Amino acid sequence: MPQANYNRPGEFARGGAGPRYEPDADLQSMFLRYDNRLNRKRYILRSLALWAAVMILSTAVGLIATFLKIRAITMLVSVISIAAIIPGFMLVIRRLHDLDRPTWWCIGCIIPLVNMALAVYLLFFKGTDGPNQFGPDPLEVQD
Repeated sequence: MPQANYNRPGEFARGGAGPRYEPDADLQSMFLRYDNRLNRKRYILRSLALWAAVMILSTAVGLIATFLKIRAITMLVSVISIAAIIPGFMLVIRRLHDLDRPTWWCIGCIIPLVNMALAVYLLFFKGTDGPNQFGPDPLEVQD
């Protein structure tokens, strides 16, 4: 499948507005989509929401396991945490796309010290103005 290139010469020179950013409509497209861009505000809010959901769910499962004194249920906390890695990577990929960086940069998330530098980069650097090779500008849509 060919990759969309929104920087084609003449695409915007003809007076057309070009492709518009399509906001995420549901939870699946918010957390499990990798083919779009994600600006800083949405990245931070979604990362916090994902973190809060994992903490609340893990705490609830941990309390239930402690109350019932069943050790096997505590393994569910690990499963919940591991399952949260996938949407976390999807958010990182979309944020990298907003910064016009390739997807493979998300490997830096698993390398010590590089992951801290990557986190600073994702949190504090402004995304590409206008469309880039990964799609239209997400700032075209107001929250």
